[in-house]
Amino acid sequence: MTTSADPTTGATHLNPTAQDMVEWLPTTVADHRIRYGDDAQQFGDLRLPATPAPAAGHPVIVVIHGGGYSPNWPHDHCAPLAEDLTAAGAATWTIEYRKPGQSGGGWPGTWLDIAAAFDHLRVIAEQHPIDLARVVVVGHSAGGTFGSWAAGRATIPAGSEVHVADPLPLSGVVTLAGMLDLQAFLEEEPEPSSHVHRLVGADGASDDAAWTARLAEISPSVRGGAVSVPQALVIGSLDDPGMIEQSRAYVAEAEAAGRPVSFDLLEGANHFDMVDTRGGAWPLIAAHALSLAGIEVSA
Repeated sequence: MTTSADPTTGATHLNPTAQDMVEWLPTTVADHRIRYGDDAQQFGDLRLPATPAPAAGHPVIVVIHGGGYSPNWPHDHCAPLAEDLTAAGAATWTIEYRKPGQSGGGWPGTWLDIAAAFDHLRVIAEQHPIDLARVVVVGHSAGGTFGSWAAGRATIPAGSEVHVADPLPLSGVVTLAGMLDLQAFLEEEPEPSSHVHRLVGADGASDDAAWTARLAEISPSVRGGAVSVPQALVIGSLDDPGMIEQSRAYVAEAEAAGRPVSFDLLEGANHFDMVDTRGGAWPLIAAHALSLAGIEVSA
């Protein structure tokens, strides 16, 4: 692991590696592991603050892990984020989902899992003190794809395979080094068996009509203007240049649509600094999430 300092803020970024990241395990057991479907991958971990819930219930931050859409990446490495946000006063719902290459994953199963995990909060609210009027999502990398998509689900046409009636509204989105342009990833990985091809679920050339139609329903780069709630995008300067440009382009599209959006490019941070609660990027990221959830953040 190397370290670098942000000359603007003075924050120290630890520049974790992928190996460092997968070794980040929960320090505590979640309060509740809850299934939102019958498959072994269809579950989430619910953590509740130790403080008494407000009358309306605790605000909720949904944490969606990344991993390049690969089944080799489980949700555990994002548990420290959830633990920290829960300690700050938010209930957290860290979700797992079927990925391309797993039974039922890909198109449309992965998307329907994300939708079901969000909407299952209505069921959870019947048993636990959570506030469905304050639901924020934090998504890292591939999780950024799904977080942005979830926030704009209400605009997906009824004829789509990933349309779900009456989606749970969200209050805000924090996208960390998000994979936002699915068309670009399709072109980078031309093999039909790649994870991103299975996620889109269409065969043929990159200009295939089925891809074009589906990308209009799922790709954040196409749907940035469909997200009406406040969004905060954060990425490190040491991330892939193409990923940085995807974030910039997404912000420009959201701004052009008149949507509330902010963008932070953290000098000296890499892809995994975005989910390192020990490093210099985390205070800013946590402040974004907590503020969007309506939790006062101390200076």
